[in-house]
Amino acid sequence: MYSFRLYILFQAYRKALWIASFLIITVLNSNILFAQDFEFARLSGTPINTNGWNMQGNAKVGSSPGSSGNGEIILTDPINGQSGAIFYNTPINLSQCKKWVAEFEYRINDGNIADGLAFCYLDVPPSGFTSGGGVGIPATANGLKVVIDTWLNCGSDAVPKLQIRWGAGYNECNGQPTRANNDGQMGFLRSTTYNKCRIEYQEGNIKVIINGIEYLTAFQTFNFTGYFGFTASTGGFNDRQSIKNVRIFTEMPPSEASAGNDVGFCPDGTAMLGASPTAGYSYKWTPTGGLSNPAISNPSVTLPNTGTNHVRQLYFVETAFTDRPGCASRDSVWVNVWANPQPNFNNDTGCLPGSNILFRNNSIYDPQQLNNLLWGWNFGDPASGVLNNSAEVNPTHFYNRSGPFTVSLSARTDKGCVGSFQKIIDPLLPKPTAEFSFTHSTCLADSGLFASSAAAPSISGDSIVQWKWFFGDNQIATGKTVSHKYAAPGTYEVKHVSISSRVCVSDTVKKTIVVNPNPVASFTLMGPFCQNRNLNFVNTSTTATGSIVRWQWNMGNGQIFDRNNGSPFTYAFPTDGTFMVKL
Repeated sequence: MYSFRLYILFQAYRKALWIASFLIITVLNSNILFAQDFEFARLSGTPINTNGWNMQGNAKVGSSPGSSGNGEIILTDPINGQSGAIFYNTPINLSQCKKWVAEFEYRINDGNIADGLAFCYLDVPPSGFTSGGGVGIPATANGLKVVIDTWLNCGSDAVPKLQIRWGAGYNECNGQPTRANNDGQMGFLRSTTYNKCRIEYQEGNIKVIINGIEYLTAFQTFNFTGYFGFTASTGGFNDRQSIKNVRIFTEMPPSEASAGNDVGFCPDGTAMLGASPTAGYSYKWTPTGGLSNPAISNPSVTLPNTGTNHVRQLYFVETAFTDRPGCASRDSVWVNVWANPQPNFNNDTGCLPGSNILFRNNSIYDPQQLNNLLWGWNFGDPASGVLNNSAEVNPTHFYNRSGPFTVSLSARTDKGCVGSFQKIIDPLLPKPTAEFSFTHSTCLADSGLFASSAAAPSISGDSIVQWKWFFGDNQIATGKTVSHKYAAPGTYEVKHVSISSRVCVSDTVKKTIVVNPNPVASFTLMGPFCQNRNLNFVNTSTTATGSIVRWQWNMGNGQIFDRNNGSPFTYAFPTDGTFMVKL
């Protein structure tokens, strides 16, 4: 209020005290800037940066004639029946933030003169725009409207003109403060060049300054939360209406507890938010969960994450003057709690006495990052030396003895988050047995029968699924029971192995079989060859191994003799004829 009293003093004595008044107004302006030097909102750049602003209706980014680079917001084109608006997304409470300044440049031209644009502070961003005389302001929009009106809808006020309006909607003719163009001094409001506008608000005192000259004042307070922005419209006539280089300053401290860049940590980790405190400032963080103290400038945050996905929490900090709470700047920061990897694996089985065991990594983590993890395997086999460890994703390890073995797997992310998993395994299975028996006459002419008595280990679900036979004569067979006939006499080594359902192969069982050559049957016959006369049959058969113990004579007439010695004998054919005698 001191600066305001100085201003009154200046008005009262401006003619008499030129030097003093110069000093006084200097103090006034510096106080204004000091009190309202926090940049609450900005809309500028080439191309113009609309981040944090919401364009509606026909509003768009573009360039007016003679300009380039898309550094402007075109609220309307010179087309009849258009309405456009752009509002800042962050609200401000003027019952607490009682001082602010808005600076912007505007341009109205290129059409046939209609209808105007407005700088607004509204309780809600408008929807349902009004074309024509409403300058885009809906009838229900409550708040402040500083209007540059280029179309006369009532009365004798000449246009273009400046208006300060408040309340619901927009009424050009309601008698609230207006600076009309009846003296011909306001024609510059509509121009092919940009005009600079400054609107000051201090506890209800409103000033409108164009190109450095104050043209209009009013007094009206606004004790609600609302949004700053711009509206414009055309009706039966039109103009291109645009703005640029918008800056809005408020009486609030900068967010010196600036949340800054996003922070992140692993589960059970901690990060510091904000910055060092400033004397005379108060702080409020929301939400409060996970914070050490939500009322300081730099709380620490700890958040859990027991899942497999990263957790993100957005925190807001409001910074206010301690003696003027409620008018607070606002900043935000994302806190990332990165997930720990969740290692897991399964493994193949092998067979004694030794086997390479494949470990399949089925750890859970972000699929796009899974292959970027750092792996650490320990196979629980210290006797294998340096081979007991691996950094591969899916390694193999050779075990040469029975377990159990305690295998551990750790995983580390690029953020330093670690997970581990441990499992006891016994990957080498016992071999099945492969015993067998056979029956064989030992004679070349006969087939042998080979029967397996192989057995699987006493492991649940295990069984013999294959039987393999190797007969020593380059012939093989499969099956639990098989027969085989040798093509030549000799001594043969029969080998047999069995294979279990877990693909373990038994030791090879070997047995010897002797295959003897067949004896060579022969005889001689002495006459006379007459009916009922004895013929002499002399056995001359031989054998290469052993001895002949049985002779069978077939006389060719249905008479068969089994003899257990090979001595000569006689036989008389009772009938005449031709007979085939076989031995």
